[in-house]
Amino acid sequence: MAGIGGVGAALANYTSSLPSPFSSAPAGGDASQIQPGSPLSADQITQLRRKLQQAIEQAFSQGKTPEEINKLLQKKVSDTLSQFGVSDSDRSSTLSQLSQLFNAEAPADQLKSQAQDLLQGVVDNLQGVAAVASPASQNGSVGQNVDLLG
Repeated sequence: MAGIGGVGAALANYTSSLPSPFSSAPAGGDASQIQPGSPLSADQITQLRRKLQQAIEQAFSQGKTPEEINKLLQKKVSDTLSQFGVSDSDRSSTLSQLSQLFNAEAPADQLKSQAQDLLQGVVDNLQGVAAVASPASQNGSVGQNVDLLG
């Protein structure tokens, strides 16, 4: 049964190369990396809303021009969405919509309001996906939510 031992060793090598789910959070962040496609909990949704709002506040307080604000906001929003496991396609769609907002000639307060609305809509969509993605918690199914890391 040497073949089984070889599989175990290969699996051990593979898993040791994966990032640890228990690794420390990025600087300035209190959320650990969430796997893409994983449904977000209510706490994670709340945390995501707060972080995106902070990103908006920081970008608008630090940026002097709409271009600067957009650049700052794009980076912060991309990093935050990535941290919460939002797919690349959803992230790029959101960033594209943000760019379109800033391409319109609008006053800063209007841009800020529109950016907040856009990002709240993104979180609302994620929250809707989370509710749909976890029917096991609603129908009493047993054994579908197995924590393989625990």
